[in-house]
Amino acid sequence: MKKEYNVRALAATICQKVIKNRVSLNTLLSDLSSNNDINFIQELSFGTIRYFNKLEGIYKHFLSKPIPKNCDEVNFILAIGTYQLLYTRVPAYAAINETVNALKSLKLTNFSGLVNAVLHKIEHEKLNIDSILKKESEIYSHPHWLIQTVKKDYPKQYKEILTANNQQAPFWLRINTNKISLAEYTELLNKEGIEIKTTNNISGICLYKYCDVNKLPGFKDGFCYIQDLAAQRATLLLDPHENERILDACAAPGGKTTHIVELCNGNVDLVALDIKTSRLAKLKENLKRNNCNIDVKQGSADNPSEWWDGKQFDRILIDAPCSGTGVIRRHPDIKFIRTEQNIQDLIQTQRNILESLWPLLKVGGTMLYATCSILKRENSTQINDFLYKHKNEAVVSNKSTDIIQALPGTNDQDGFFYAKIKKIA
Repeated sequence: MKKEYNVRALAATICQKVIKNRVSLNTLLSDLSSNNDINFIQELSFGTIRYFNKLEGIYKHFLSKPIPKNCDEVNFILAIGTYQLLYTRVPAYAAINETVNALKSLKLTNFSGLVNAVLHKIEHEKLNIDSILKKESEIYSHPHWLIQTVKKDYPKQYKEILTANNQQAPFWLRINTNKISLAEYTELLNKEGIEIKTTNNISGICLYKYCDVNKLPGFKDGFCYIQDLAAQRATLLLDPHENERILDACAAPGGKTTHIVELCNGNVDLVALDIKTSRLAKLKENLKRNNCNIDVKQGSADNPSEWWDGKQFDRILIDAPCSGTGVIRRHPDIKFIRTEQNIQDLIQTQRNILESLWPLLKVGGTMLYATCSILKRENSTQINDFLYKHKNEAVVSNKSTDIIQALPGTNDQDGFFYAKIKKIA
């Protein structure tokens, strides 16, 4: 993208592609990594997508008639402008003027007066803006279908879940305690002036704000890994031991893989599997940074004949493909990329993976099924169906500790589901 391209027009175009074409934000932003304004473009894009339903409800309140369908870009320009006025420190005059100027890049200057007038009205009514919102989709800034889905599963908690989804996600680190203790790494952060919000009593540190990974002490030497607390707990529940043969299915980008190696002090016969070449590249990069020398295979978890050598595993970790509804605060585009049909397809994929990998587990072995979803169809219902089908060979020792649904925002962690299954026959 040319440097002189208006950043607000670019952000509006990105948001339009996410919502209309269901393209992921990360995909669109990765193409702009060399852009000098990438941080501001990213802030505008993420923020506008996070609050899009709310922003749309607000700016449309001040429109006397809808924007013509062949000029849909104007809607996203208005959303970008509204976001700046309500959620950023950009001075109102600059936010309005520069947003109006963005119309030049899109060859839509005939809407300049309209955009200018609407944004000025929003700025004038800013203190009372929430009174404009009437629909749940606007109040909680989620698509209607997703609100109904969450409400069905969590009728008493859905408001808290939806609110948590719109919060800034915490920045958790997992400390490699084989290389440095939690206390020692805390001291390194203090010396660098990096503020710590909280720690857990295992290996997790939560920072007050996001930090360039290259500024984290010892990051390139594998002292720490960026990983939410909920994801860290998955590996702890798997409870890997030295000299075991373990499969990490759907392993990329490698957070849980490296954690398994750390917990086993490097003495583990670990197979890390993933289907996508691009994801495998990231996995290998993280393994190299953490000095993890393990067997990496490319293949589909639901088709072991592609990659399995016939030797069974003591433990299998399935970090299953899922809706991602537990990590919306990290990936707000999930609200628009996911559809009801898409979720049904994922549920079938999850079922196929469970059934395909079960024969690869030794009798007496442990399978941990994990998702970053909060939808019961992907989680408790999926596992209950599996346990019923395999009732003579699969058990959960303690349902209160081995089947867990963590909700987003609870204890500053993402939404996550875990089910620890024992093979008894």
